[in-house]
Amino acid sequence: MKQLTNNLLKISFQGVSLNDVSKIEFVFSQNIGDPPLKTAVFPSETVVPVTENMVGVGWTKEETALFEPDKKFYADTRITLKNSTYQPETPIIKLKMKPTLFRQE
Repeated sequence: MKQLTNNLLKISFQGVSLNDVSKIEFVFSQNIGDPPLKTAVFPSETVVPVTENMVGVGWTKEETALFEPDKKFYADTRITLKNSTYQPETPIIKLKMKPTLFRQE
C-alpha cells in the first residue's frame, strides 16, 4: 500500500464465505501490541465485498499517513459468523507502507 494515496486493501479469507459472516472487525497497528491506528468493520461503507471470500478495506490519504513509510505494520481480524458463537482463527497479517514522493496537501 502506498502512503498518501486513497487505497482499497483487498483481504481474502480461506474457508470462510462472506455469506456466512455477520461481522468482520479489523485493527491495524504499527507494531504488535501498539494501540490501533485504524479500525474498520465489515459490512460498512468503508469495507465492501469484492468476491465471495474477499473484502476491500478502504483507506484515505490521511489514514495512510498515520503509518511510517518503508516500515512494516500489522493487521488483525475477528470474524463473527451468523447463527454461531464460533470465531474462526485468523493470522496476524504483516503489511508494508510504501513511501511516496508526493507531499500531504
